[in-house]
Formats: sequence, structure tokens, C-alpha cells
Amino acid sequence: MTTSYNQTEILKEFRKHLVSFLDELIEQFPQEGDIVVFRLFVTNQMPIKTYLDKFCLELNNNNFSSRQKIAERDDKYFLDIPISNDTENFFRLPYLRKLWTSPNLDFDDKEVIWKWLDLFVKLADKYQETK
Repeated sequence: MTTSYNQTEILKEFRKHLVSFLDELIEQFPQEGDIVVFRLFVTNQMPIKTYLDKFCLELNNNNFSSRQKIAERDDKYFLDIPISNDTENFFRLPYLRKLWTSPNLDFDDKEVIWKWLDLFVKLADKYQETK
């Protein structure tokens, strides 16, 4: 039996999981105020549809480069982040580069982040199916 989701349900799931992901990052990196601010933005102000649309666009642009980097666990996904203040694309914000290169983030921590990204990619794909 195939479960079908509507766009609103997927958007709610995406926001819920994004907040949980941010909570984990805040717990591990409490000194990173940018993550706390972004969490507040996600929770209270950000139109999640706009955010998910941008994430989908990133996944499918440039010959699916971002999608491939996530699937292959390519550190360049975080290290080649263009300098931008685009708050509607958290996964590509410069402070993630800083976290990724932090000595406080070990292999297991990175793998957890990759698994979160896998989840966000799956949600993005389900979301695109509803369009």
C-alpha cells in the first residue's frame, strides 16, 4: 500500500524535522548563535514553502550536483558553500562550513548530519511529486 501525502503535510514534516535538526546542532554547538537565530526564524517567521522550494531547486540544479554530493558524502557540499546571506537556504549558509571543519565534529557526527540531509532530500522529493 502506497501512502500519499499532500503538500501541506510534507511542509509540516519538513519544518518539524528541520527544527529537530537545528535543536541537535544547538545542543552540540551552543556557542553558535547563528543557528539559534536561524531556528527562531524557521519556527516563527520563515515561509517553509519558500525554503523547501529553494532546497528543491538546489538539489536539481547543475546536473544534480548537490544531490550527488549528499549521496556520495562529499565534504565539498559544505566546504564549497558560496558566501551568501541567503537565510532561505540553511544547508548552504557559510556557518555550516565552519561547523563542518570544526575539531568538535567527528566522523560519527558528520554521518548523523548526512543522514539528516538524506531525510530532507526524501522529503523534498515527496514534495516535488505533489506539484
